[in-house]
Amino acid sequence: LGTSRWLLMDIAITLVELPECHVFKIPPRQSAAGYKAEDWKDYHIWTGKCKVVGKGEVCEIMLEDPNTGELFASCPVNANEEENSNTVEPCLDSGRFFVLRVEDGSGVLG
Repeated sequence: LGTSRWLLMDIAITLVELPECHVFKIPPRQSAAGYKAEDWKDYHIWTGKCKVVGKGEVCEIMLEDPNTGELFASCPVNANEEENSNTVEPCLDSGRFFVLRVEDGSGVLG
């Protein structure tokens, strides 16, 4: 049983793939209540593909170029909720927009 558990942790599974998503440079939060998508309309910086991949107890939200597959940014999401406090936040004024704490391909936070 122990060996098969380690084998499963090495398998990455694509959970969802969205052909088009939009990335905005988010201005500073206006209040402690949260972010509003309405505040971003002039800050669009990228359009590409969004893929959510699960591996063991970690999921990764990956933003990729739809033609080349080049990674634009990623957002690792751990199963431990305490480590994810600011990783993915819903917007106050939309059910379709989320704020991700992202890393570029070299691990730099954005």
